[in-house]
Amino acid sequence: MACVKLGSKSEVFFLDGKTWLCSTGLASDVIVEVGETSFHLHKFPLLSRSGLLDNIIGELPSEDEQKGIVQLHDIPGGAKIFLLVAKFCYGVRMELNALNVVSVRCAAEYLRMSEEYSEGNLITQAEDFLNEIFSNWSDSIKALETCEEVLPHAEELHLVSRCINSLAMKVSADPGLFSWPVTGKDAVQSSEGVAFWNGICTTAKPHPVSEDWWYEDVSFLKYPFFKRLIRAVEIGGMKPERKAGSIMHYAKRHLSLLGRQSSFHNGNRVAPLSTVPAASDGDQRTLLEEIVGLLPDQKGVTPTNFLLRLLRTSMILQASASCLESLEKRVGAQLDQAALEDLLIPNMGYSVETLYDIDCVQRILDHFMLMDRDSINYTSSSIVDEGQLIGASQPLTAITSVANLVDGYLAEVAPDVNLKLQKFQSLAAAIPEYARPLDDGIYRAIDVYLKAHPWLTDSEKEQICRLMNCQKLSLEASTHAAQNERLPLRVIVQVLFFEQIRLRTSIAGWFFASDNLENSQTQKNIPTTSTRNPNGILRSTVMSCTKPDYQSFAGEDAVFLDLGDNEDTESPWEGAVIYKRNASISHVEYCTTLERLGLENLSTEVSKSRASVMGLRVTKAVKDYPQGTPVQISIDITRKKQKLRLDGIIKTVITLTCSRCGEPAAECIFSNFALLLTDEPIEEPDIINLGVMYGDNSKTYTEFGDQEEEDDEAAIDFEDQLYFRPDEKEIDISKHIRDAVHLEITIAAVCDPSCKGLCLGCGRNLNTSSCTCSKKEVKKGLGPLGNLKKQMQQK
Repeated sequence: MACVKLGSKSEVFFLDGKTWLCSTGLASDVIVEVGETSFHLHKFPLLSRSGLLDNIIGELPSEDEQKGIVQLHDIPGGAKIFLLVAKFCYGVRMELNALNVVSVRCAAEYLRMSEEYSEGNLITQAEDFLNEIFSNWSDSIKALETCEEVLPHAEELHLVSRCINSLAMKVSADPGLFSWPVTGKDAVQSSEGVAFWNGICTTAKPHPVSEDWWYEDVSFLKYPFFKRLIRAVEIGGMKPERKAGSIMHYAKRHLSLLGRQSSFHNGNRVAPLSTVPAASDGDQRTLLEEIVGLLPDQKGVTPTNFLLRLLRTSMILQASASCLESLEKRVGAQLDQAALEDLLIPNMGYSVETLYDIDCVQRILDHFMLMDRDSINYTSSSIVDEGQLIGASQPLTAITSVANLVDGYLAEVAPDVNLKLQKFQSLAAAIPEYARPLDDGIYRAIDVYLKAHPWLTDSEKEQICRLMNCQKLSLEASTHAAQNERLPLRVIVQVLFFEQIRLRTSIAGWFFASDNLENSQTQKNIPTTSTRNPNGILRSTVMSCTKPDYQSFAGEDAVFLDLGDNEDTESPWEGAVIYKRNASISHVEYCTTLERLGLENLSTEVSKSRASVMGLRVTKAVKDYPQGTPVQISIDITRKKQKLRLDGIIKTVITLTCSRCGEPAAECIFSNFALLLTDEPIEEPDIINLGVMYGDNSKTYTEFGDQEEEDDEAAIDFEDQLYFRPDEKEIDISKHIRDAVHLEITIAAVCDPSCKGLCLGCGRNLNTSSCTCSKKEVKKGLGPLGNLKKQMQQK
């Protein structure tokens, strides 16, 4: 700590009780009273230095001049500082340091000890030392802390502002370029040096200083000073991340409840920060609300887990509604970065119904969905030339992460017997259907809820099962659901039906691919042939069955499953989505339409209206069919030696026919796909093993929604591996996008979950009008089947 010595005379002051006496050999002629302490001094040393004392002593009555009494009860710093002032007036040795210079400077100003009365007076001496103090980090911190003792006078002399500006300048600058000392672990220099034979050691090299070197020091400041310091460094251009880091460090030190939460990490006890003495709940609540208002507004700057801990502490301290709302909005804006354990907020209400605060999570999720809808609108309007948006796009995987988080949260809270069905449904239904590529997670949550609530009626069970799409269950989840006795019979039948359709489609598609492969061979009598198609794919095929065998297996029912392998080279959808080679790009987005992809039969006003509600828009870059149904494609690019892997998400809406009433039904598509682009020709496998998809060698392992896929080339189908010659700059992937949309077509589309369908007697749409048929007539006859029976009997 810096200090300066003033005066040269030896000590002449000694304390007798509460009285300071001066042993100069002369009788004192003035008494100065400061609080309960009195000083017996002489007039001349005081009058020669202080203008205030000169005026006060000069106004004393003449008869009392020999023993004048002067009262200075309101002098800054009190008796302790006046003793230093008296020593300065007498020329006795005294020391100015960072702990007393502010009070001495205020006292000197109070006593008017300027150059007008004496050269080199106390004001000048204190100012010179303050300038030296402000060049040192730790001394500036200590001087700022002492400003609180004489705050009104320090503010009037701008000492507080000068201390804060000095600290802000050092925080904003690089500490390695200046000579001020930096405290903390990052300031420790390596004491290990190389010692030579003559005993001379090399200079130790300092460790690099991190950006958080100042957090610990400023965390000891009082909040008003800390707040002004943060505002000052923010004006100086400090990064929002550093601002958030310093506030977090300060909060952990001063908010005892927050410190206890952060002292546990991964279930293990860790040493918490040394905290200041615990304040009352009211002071803690006020401080917490101030800290929340000081946090930066930028999204993603403050960690989500810290915001959730702040929210939990606010509930315990019963913070204001505005504070809670602000934290919920901050968490909602970056909910995709939250962890499940941080989201499990205990219920703090007096009328506790559930173990966890479901309503709070619902509000957070609603705010995220609002922000996500706005970001989709912004991103859709920002896609530029040739359908590509590079760098500044909003990843479409954020809402998928939130969907997985919500499904996991529902599975955690589902065992609570007090959790009402309406709350469970409301939270699960807040996630749109397109946000879940697979419904394994929501199925697991539903299964846990049904197990913990066995008293639900059949209608309630069917109602909760409508939250999941049986067609989007994985093979393992479908197998479990088909054997789940807790599910309604209708749901089990749907699961079995879709599994049968999926298996039938895959097998039939394989046989059609084999048919096209055989027709492309020039010599049919040779068992093994090798040809190279225009795309450069090397085909070497061994046929394991004859054509009549698989033709009879597929039959006429599989004719509609045309995979399009024999498409015309001038297909209208070619060129709709073209990937351009660029080594500096890791994420691209495209916008096209169903009409441009040749899927105009799936595009109607119904699909366009639903797409508009979802925030999907056709951008200005789309020249063909600008009034069509939008299709957004987001692709992440991974480079591996001579290969490129494209992992993408397709987002659109298609129009199908309702399986109940026959009216148009909008089906939201949120489909994942993967393509592998290689610089070398691709050799087709000899035999396609169906067991890879449905047998024991499956690449996907799922346990009720916990899906882990290996990022390996073997996980990508052969048809999704493309030869991308090194001399080519672009490749057309339109066909793969089109096929991915085709695979999402379902024969069990429903226009609305509450659709009543058609009357079995008269065929009238029960959604738009009531049926005139009586129940007896329906039961008596066979409805439409009865008419079919009569026609068969006539033949």
